[in-house]
Formats: sequence, C-alpha cells, structure tokens
Amino acid sequence: MALVWGDSFDHYLVADILKKWTSQSASAQPDIAPAYALAPHSAGLLLAAGAGGSYIEKSLPAALTTFVCGFWFRTGSLANASIIATFMDSATPANIHVSLRYDATAHLTLCRDATVLATSTNTLSLNTWYHVEIKATIGDAADSPSGRYEVRIDGSATNWIPDSGTGKDTRNSGNASIGSFRLYSRGATDTSTNNHRFQDVYVLNTTGAVASDFVGPCRFAICRPAAVGATAEWTGNYADNWQNACDQYADGDTTFNQSSTAGQTDQFTMSDVPAGTVHAIQHVIMAKRDAGGARTIRPVTRISGSDYNGTTVTVAASYLFLTEALSISPASSAQFTDTEVNALEGGYELVS
Repeated sequence: MALVWGDSFDHYLVADILKKWTSQSASAQPDIAPAYALAPHSAGLLLAAGAGGSYIEKSLPAALTTFVCGFWFRTGSLANASIIATFMDSATPANIHVSLRYDATAHLTLCRDATVLATSTNTLSLNTWYHVEIKATIGDAADSPSGRYEVRIDGSATNWIPDSGTGKDTRNSGNASIGSFRLYSRGATDTSTNNHRFQDVYVLNTTGAVASDFVGPCRFAICRPAAVGATAEWTGNYADNWQNACDQYADGDTTFNQSSTAGQTDQFTMSDVPAGTVHAIQHVIMAKRDAGGARTIRPVTRISGSDYNGTTVTVAASYLFLTEALSISPASSAQFTDTEVNALEGGYELVS
C-alpha cells in the first residue's frame, strides 16, 4: 500500500464535509464550489474563517513515521505570515510535529510546530495554483530513524526546501509518528481576509514500489457508475442501481440502494480516467446502516471477470464516506494502468 487516503472535493457538497473529514474548528467556514476549481476539475475547497487559525482535520487510518502529503494550493493574500498545513502526533493531536507555513515575505517555511527549520529561497505569488508535496520523517536528531524533511513545489525542490538529510529534529515530543493532519485558512494571528484554496489532497506512506515517494503534480479523476455491471442485487429506491449511485454529488436518502441479505453485491462499469499514469485508485462508498442493527460491507473490484474483495468495515448509524485505497492491481500485482482501470468494475458487498 502507498496511497493512504485522499480527497478531490469533487463528489460531495460542503454540508457533507464531516462525512469524509474528521473535524473542523468552530471558526472554519469551508466551501466547495466550481468557483474554486483548478481545470479540469469541477470543484475545489475554499477555507475561510471568522478568526485566524481555522482548519479542517483528518485522522489517518494508521500512524506514520514517514509520510508524503500532496495537494494543490492557492492563497488570496500574502500580507501576513500564515499556516498552510500541520501534521500531528498519532496519540495527542494537539501536539504538532511539523507544519508548512509561509512568512510575511511569502517564503515557504518548514517548521517543528512553529519553530522554523528551513526557509525557501523562492517566494509564493498571489492567486496562483501550486502543487505542493511535503515529505517528512518524524524523529529527534538522535532517533533511528532521525528526523528529515523536503518540500517540492510543482515537482521540484530547487530553491524551495530541498532534502535536509538525516539527523534533523522534527519530533515535537510525544510519539515519533503522525496520526492526523490539518489544512488551514490562515495563521492564528493573521487578521486579513486570507482565504486558502485546496484541491486533490493525498497522503502516502513509503511502502512498496508504487506511489511511495514524491509523485509530482497529479490529480484525482472521479470515476462514477456508468452502467450496470456483473451484478445488481441490492434494491434501489428510485431507479436502476447504477443510476442511484452515479450522482455528481452524494445525495443521501434521495437515491440509494439497500440490502439486508449477506453476500449480495452491486457492481458497476465506471466512467473512464484520462490517459496517463495511474498512481492508485480509491474506493469511496457513502453508506449508513438501516434499522436492522449492525452491518458490515466491503468494496469489490472486478477485473477481467474476477472479483477482488476489499477490507470489511462496520457501517455507522449515519452516512459516512468509507474509503479504501489500492496502489497495486489485485489482478496483476503490479501498478494499475489507465486501460485496466477503464475496463474494471467497482462495487460493494453486504458482508453481514
């Protein structure tokens, strides 16, 4: 596995942001709208705030000692120093190990919490989209592994924040790992209308040979159900099963498929991805349990007539987005190709 989790902001409305993200600060005013799009995408995230330092936060499925986090970023003001993202201790989220910021002169800074470890030579420009990737190992200078960091912009570290080498102190006490991260609207002391925009956020671990390091500028492509696949066993409340699941934005109880029979599956042919390198795929299923009690489901990937089951997860009482990432094709045990992705079927199974 290499892709841990990602979000395109393309498949749900802002009212559903906490169905995918873990929490947000009380002052955060997120918005998801086409006005913030980076072509060819349909939507982006705008983080505004009634007060400085507002954020949205995501808890990761497992603690990471070394990670890569990437996203597209744009800012509407460079008048004041500001926070872009922070990466927190796996057990104590308030403990920030490393953060990415920019100073009052628009230079990027990589920090241990708020202590500057490195400053870029280049500066950011207003209202310009940048692809940002930060790689860090959490550790004290004497730890094994010790702390390390690098920040690349649009695929290059030159004049930004190059590889620090080993022996750096990126551990702000606590555990030598991160368990969550935050995206910010602006710095805690920034009183400007400094709203940040984000798209295509992802976190990678460093295992395996695919997407386990910097991947450079890239984007999520949303593949929605396009037609019925090999099975359509759940009961639809509105139309054919694939039509209930192909909404541009998830619509909850308006159109849905339902089952109480273990082993039943729905599978769909999916819309195509653009030609190019596929770093990973991610199943995204919006689901809740019915009044019948505990339910578990799992994603299903169908490739060349064979079904490959994902991890079984428990369904909550209210709607949540359930995600599972695949960086390696279960059929070939190799990196996905765009041809393979365009030919596969995606779906889900009621396990219990």
